[in-house]
Formats: sequence, C-alpha cells, structure tokens
Amino acid sequence: MGSLPCRKGNVVKKAARYHEADSTLNEGLKLLTQQRKNSIFIQEVYRFLVVNAAGRLDTMQESKVEAEKLYEKYRAALKVHLKKAGQQEIYVLSDDLNAYYSYFRLDKKEDCFNASKEVLNKINPQVPAFHYYREAANVFISETELMNNNYQEALVYQLESFKSDINPNIAHEIKSWSDAMKPRYSSLGTNSFFTLRNAGQIYLSKYKEGKEINDLIIAVRLFEVSDSLMSLGLTMSEGGVLSYHQEIGNAAYGFALEAVHLAYTLANQYPRLLNKDKILDLAFRFIERQKTYILSREDLPANDWTAYFTTKIKKTAADIAKLNDGYSNIDATLGLVKANFEYDSLLNILSRKATDRFNQNIQTVQKIRFDLKEDEVLLQYKVFDQLTYVFGLSRKTVFFDTVGATSKLRVLVTQFSKLVSSKIDHFDYEGMNKAKMVYDLLLKRVLAKSPAQKNLTLIIIPDRFLTDVPFDALPTRLDSTINDWVKVHYLLKKYYVVYAPSWKIWQTNRYLQLANSKYPAAFFSYTIQNNPASNLALAGAKIEKEALANFARTTPYTSYYCTSALFRKNATRFRILHFCLHGKSDLSKLDANELYFKTTRDNMYDPLNGDQIANLELKGKWAIISACETGIGQTNAEGTYSLSRAFLQAGCAFTISSLWKINNDSSSQILAGFYQNLQDEKKPWKALTKAKRDYIKSMDNQPPYYWSGLIPTI
Repeated sequence: MGSLPCRKGNVVKKAARYHEADSTLNEGLKLLTQQRKNSIFIQEVYRFLVVNAAGRLDTMQESKVEAEKLYEKYRAALKVHLKKAGQQEIYVLSDDLNAYYSYFRLDKKEDCFNASKEVLNKINPQVPAFHYYREAANVFISETELMNNNYQEALVYQLESFKSDINPNIAHEIKSWSDAMKPRYSSLGTNSFFTLRNAGQIYLSKYKEGKEINDLIIAVRLFEVSDSLMSLGLTMSEGGVLSYHQEIGNAAYGFALEAVHLAYTLANQYPRLLNKDKILDLAFRFIERQKTYILSREDLPANDWTAYFTTKIKKTAADIAKLNDGYSNIDATLGLVKANFEYDSLLNILSRKATDRFNQNIQTVQKIRFDLKEDEVLLQYKVFDQLTYVFGLSRKTVFFDTVGATSKLRVLVTQFSKLVSSKIDHFDYEGMNKAKMVYDLLLKRVLAKSPAQKNLTLIIIPDRFLTDVPFDALPTRLDSTINDWVKVHYLLKKYYVVYAPSWKIWQTNRYLQLANSKYPAAFFSYTIQNNPASNLALAGAKIEKEALANFARTTPYTSYYCTSALFRKNATRFRILHFCLHGKSDLSKLDANELYFKTTRDNMYDPLNGDQIANLELKGKWAIISACETGIGQTNAEGTYSLSRAFLQAGCAFTISSLWKINNDSSSQILAGFYQNLQDEKKPWKALTKAKRDYIKSMDNQPPYYWSGLIPTI
C-alpha cells in the first residue's frame, strides 16, 4: 500500500449516480423538514449530501469547481439548519473529511493531514459517536503518513485508532502491535479487523522498502488475525435470496496474499522463522475467503423461529419493491422508509443467528490433499487488480504462485473467449496460438507438477473474468502442422474438467447423491409448430427429450404445460430438471438472468429469474439448462450471478449451463451423448466430457464454439 487508491473508473456511470443521489437526498430532506423529524436524521442527510458532493471529484476533473461549491453549500446549509432549530451539531463530519481530503484530494496531502489532526483535537467526548470519530481521524492521519512513506508514524496513529475502539481501562496496556494481536485485545473492538488489516499493509510496505524479514513476519501475522476477526454480513435481494458478504475487502486480501506469497518464496531461506506448511494454509484460506460463498440451507438454523423471520423479510422486500414502482406521494415514501427500517432490523436479527451457524472453517492444505482422490487436481484462482494467483493441489504436490500480471492475462482471456464463442469458417492458427498462451499462464506450470496420467479430473475454481473461460477448449500444445480444429490438442482430450464456485461448495456437493424420488426426471420445453416461427421451437428439444427418457422415466412439460408457475410448483418432486428453453443474461445488472418458458416470433416471455430459482428447495438434484447464457452473469465480490449459481444456491448438486448463445443442434447431440454415457459413468461431468470428445470425433473441422460452451458445475 504505497499510496491510497485513485479511483477513476466508470466515469459516466458514477457521474450519473451522483446526480441521481442528489435528487433523492434533497427530496428526502424536504420530506423530513415537512414532517419536522428529529434533527439527527436531517443531519445525516446533510452528511450524505456533503460526501456525495466530494465524490464528484472522483469522476472528472472538470467537475472539481462544482463539487467544491456543493460541498460548501451543504455544509453552510447544515449550519443554518442547526441555528434555526436551536440544536448543536451531533456529528463531527470526519467521514466528509475522509472523502474530501483523503480519497479525492490526493493533490492536497498536507490539507488532509492538518484537517484530520484538527478533527482529532476538537472531538467532544460527550458526542455519542466519539470513539468512532476518534478512530476514523487516526486512520486518516495514518493513511497520510503512509502516502509519505513515514511507516513508523503511520503505525503509531493506526495503533491509536485500534485503541480508540477498546475500553479505556484496558487500552493503556497496549504498547505495540504485538500486544494488539493478543486474543484478549484483538477480539474486543468491533472494527478491529480493519485496523489490524491496515497495520498489516503498513508493515508489508515497510518490508518491501527495507527488506527486514521481521516486518514481513508481523505483516503476515496481522493479516491472519484480521482474517480470523473478519466481519460477515447477511444480505438479501428483493426476491428474498440470502447470501453472505465479507467485509474485509478484495483489495485487503490482495495485500494479504502478496505478503504470504513473499513469505512462501523466503521460507526455505528462513526455515526457523517461516513455517512453510502454515504459510500454505494461510494462502489457501485467503484465496477461499474471497470466493463465492453461497449461503446453503443448512447454514440457517432449521426451526420455526428462523422460518418466521425469513418469511417476514421476504414480505418486506416485496413491499419495498412494490413501493418503488411509481409511488410518489408522501405516505408512500414514508411507507418505503418504514419498510426499509423494518427490513434492516429483521435482517440483522437473522444475520446474527445465521452467522453463529455459518461454518467458515477451511481445512489445512494437508487435509485437503489427503481428501483428494488419486486422479483429482484442485485448482484455485484468485484475480486481483495487479496480479493473479493460482493454488494447485493434488495428493502428491502443492503449487502456489502468481500467474502473472492481471492486465496481460485479461487481454489474452478476452481474445480467447471471443474466439471460442464465435462461429469461424476457417482454422485460426494465430488465435489458437494466443489461446496456448492462456494455457501456459493458467495451467502449464501447475500441471507439470501433477501426476502425468491421462484423464485426471481438474476441479477448477475460477475467479472474476476467468469464470467465463471454457478451460477444456485451451490447447495444451500447438505446432505449425495443425491446420484444422479437430486436430488441436485440447485440454478436453487429456483431462476431465469440472467447475465449482468455491472449495466449500465443491466439498459439500462432491458427496451428494442424486436425490431419491419416484419421479426421476422432468423435461421443460415449449412447442411451436407454425412457420415461420418454427425456428423458435428449438429443434433439438425432441433429441434431448428422448435421450433423457431413455435414461430415466420422464414427465414432459410442453406446450401449455411449459410454464414457470408449473415448474416452481413441481420442481421439488423430481431428481433431474432438464430445460430446453431460451435464456438471456444482462451483464449490466446484478442477477439479471432469465429463462423464458414461452416465446413468439416477436418476443420471449413467462420468465424465471435467479431469485425465484434460489428460493426453491432443490437439494441433491441435477439441473441441465440447455439454454443460452445460463453460466454467465455480472460478477462482484460474491461471485458470478448466473442461473447456474441460482440452482446451486437452491441446493442442486450438479448443473450443466452455457457460456454464450449456444448452437442448439450441437448442444442437443452432446446432451444426448451425456445421458447415454450416464448408463455406465457415475460422474456426470465425466459423462459430459466423453460426450464432447465423441462429438469432436464425429464432426468435420468444427470450431470450439459448437461444443465448449456447455460447462459442468458442482
């Protein structure tokens, strides 16, 4: 952490957001004033307006004058309000100083330093949030000292911030960061994981400049303690889907992983100071912490009390969604505010209960390796802004290293994804040569240390833009004699590939047996007979239906019976759910993915979205989603919000989904082969891989577009 982040991305989007927020906040301010609400709420709205004004400096340089005018305008308006109401300022606006000076005015570091010190000196101990503001002001000063490479001073102020959040009767006992890391102190502060994490970043920067091994050892230890205290929050979408988010932050884990990777490379040099096994455990733990933690049903206490709260939360979320739709009068707005307060309160109560039950324990690397089978290799990827890491595990080997610069990898992956998702008439040697570079970066070195046998199963846990990569279409080798697609040495031809959102999900699902039911399979596909709409009937539906019926007794839902309502009503009865429908993903919105159960020549309708799927009880079932774009979606710290993820969140043990607008004919042939292979092959991802191999052999020079878009996930 040599300097604070300068966040200049998404300029247009952020600029629009600030104007929209201004309008909403001013309307709220007007409403609160009319209702003569408590000054606390009015001050909070002003505080948000001030921060929002400062935020404009993050968009474009031309808005600096406007931002400064708004900043002064709202601060002056707050003073007028306080004088008129005869009330004192309840909040010291240290949040605003943080936004305005520290994060946005990096050209005025001295102003930041002096302003933060002034705040620190003027805080009134009688203010309700005294400890919070004192803690924040010390952090701001520490950040400024760090920007100036004054590491020791930064550590002093960071320690003061840590002590501000602890009982004063105990705080005086803490003389150093070694004291702060002791369990009796580190677990006392509500935000201690933030200050410990920040101290770890300072020690890491100090090590990188001075190369003192003790600084690196302390940094690793601080990140470890911070991670163990990491705050977990329960979030819920408007559809009532529960999931966890981690508050330690992606950037913080970037520093943490950098520290443990440095320690790993130095472990042989300092064997008495650095325990290599422990470092590997920390590395895997840090990578896994930022993976797709999908809340599974068993993470919530199974009792009437929990059911009561989840039902109430879902109803409140639905009320909020309804109130957001075209209601503008004061009563409706107040109803929305009330619903939001109730929603937050209910969610916090359930969150506390659920967090107690949520098992985040990650096994040691040695135990994970012992649990792997002889023919399995686990590959964990973690993408940060600067570097991408890979952690490879098999029974006999461990591989932990950087893949390389994320910017270079992203360019190559984008080119590869474009190549394989497009119909190409001719063999593209240059394109495949770049794809070989992706293989070299992501897989070559780690697989070189794995068992050499053919048909190993690669359990791939991707991250960020790697979730869109069909790994099995990567060439393992390429020479100038190859001139058609069929002759390429694809990863698929040597290995079985299966994907998992996280180690936790895979660890749970790998032992799940296909659910028992007297109704083995359900098949969903609409039927349109009349031209010229026949192309919408998905010609491969008949092939897929017959293949499924040959494998298991099937209940078809076609024509008038193919509806999202009938699916939701009957889904829990079946072991295998097969969809031959149209699908669509909107990457500009979170969880904006839908399956369409009806279609006409002009549009698709009767959709089923991720929220609706995730709220079903589908434990142990398989979801075969033969539709477009069901394996992709917008990605954030929680992972990729795809329809496949939604089925996993509902409890499914296995899914097949698609990474692009798939070819219906080839997909149907592959899925028919998949069901045929299941007669003898118990592992569904192996059955799918074998079906893809057979398809490649049977076709004349077909590019990967036709077969690599279907991916298996557990």
